[in-house]
Amino acid sequence: MTIQSHARREVLKFGALAALPVAGLVPSAASAADDGSRARLAVLEDERAIREAARAAIARFNAGACGDVACFDPAISAVVEDAAAAAEIALNGDDATYRRAATVARSTAFTGQTTIEKMARFQGHEAASKHSAGLIEARLTRTADGWTITRLALA
Repeated sequence: MTIQSHARREVLKFGALAALPVAGLVPSAASAADDGSRARLAVLEDERAIREAARAAIARFNAGACGDVACFDPAISAVVEDAAAAAEIALNGDDATYRRAATVARSTAFTGQTTIEKMARFQGHEAASKHSAGLIEARLTRTADGWTITRLALA
């Protein structure tokens, strides 16, 4: 055995021994990273469920089913979420708030006796619509079935 090969063996042994304490720390570091990622994943899943609950409630309103939680002006005929605007979601334990910009359609029925309203009804028009910007605000509560909207309003 030469001196060089003996020296290489000693260096390799020392390297292996030096790596043992670090290897003992790796599983705990990995589990700590998993805990943080699990919490972030849970928040992302909650946010997705909240967005879906708000979309479903707005779709029900647009389909004509208002429900107990929608607090909209009776003149509002449709609400469309602004796809370019980001939703603001605030989680606080089992409660949450959801806010997002929207376009609101308000209808004015032609029920009067003016010449213009009579003419519009004769032509088959029952109402006129006006579109404006609005803000959807929802309050939600976590139940056993998931997130439930307790109040839906427009600001």
